[in-house]
Amino acid sequence: MLACMKTRSAFLALAAAVVLLSGCSASEPSTAPTPTPSEQQVEETSTVAQWASLIAQQKATWEEWEADWDAASCSGIVAGSESGAMCRIRMMSAMYQAQTTAIEYELATGPGKKGFIAEQPPAEIASLFAETVDASAAARDAGMAWDAAGCTTSAAGDCPTLSVTFDRAIGDLMSEFDAWAPYL
Repeated sequence: MLACMKTRSAFLALAAAVVLLSGCSASEPSTAPTPTPSEQQVEETSTVAQWASLIAQQKATWEEWEADWDAASCSGIVAGSESGAMCRIRMMSAMYQAQTTAIEYELATGPGKKGFIAEQPPAEIASLFAETVDASAAARDAGMAWDAAGCTTSAAGDCPTLSVTFDRAIGDLMSEFDAWAPYL
């Protein structure tokens, strides 16, 4: 009987220890593992300077094109005429450049893409960037319409009108680049 009482006392002491220990561990703050950097939600931020740099690169390329266009005495009217073969070649260059410009703006806002800056530019320049993107898309679309009509090799049909439309779209894009002057 004495052995039975000792076992019971030992059992009760063990049960009390378990209750005490579990109460202590519940009162201690739990330490959850810290998420690794890849698990943490990282807020993407960008600076006005990053966006201005992208615009400055594009602007420089377009200014180069414009200097060549002006040096050749080109215009949408000349490019749309039978004697405007050299101007049509320069417009073809602008057509590809307009496509590249539009793509670069899409990449700048496309997560995981080469050239990605952020999904949205800072609020200070958001509307200016949106207007530049729109002007870029309009130039691309006008260039593609000009090309689709066969105007790269001919001035027939709607080519005179399409050439002037494309030239104006390029002018609008250049005006958008000029609006970035305070940031460049």
